[in-house]
Amino acid sequence: MTYEEFVTWVESLINRGRLRPEQAQDLIRQRELFDQERSRIEAEFGGYVVGFLDEELVVETGVLTLLTLALERARGERQLYFEPVPLPVIESVKL
Repeated sequence: MTYEEFVTWVESLINRGRLRPEQAQDLIRQRELFDQERSRIEAEFGGYVVGFLDEELVVETGVLTLLTLALERARGERQLYFEPVPLPVIESVKL
């Protein structure tokens, strides 16, 4: 999902009463931070679930552990943006 599509989706959540405007802004900010670090995240954290919470990079082995961490740290007060990061593709080597 592109950044523009993401913002449109978040705005639709506001319109349906699923997010408050301040929550939406927080979620969008976390996505912006993720996008700023995307190249580094993809290079360093393949195979992990990576996100931003309260403007801090968080890395876990799975979604459930990341959500648990977010609940412990932010107690639902801050929004968490995350993506699973695929393992890098290894090009075959001719022997």
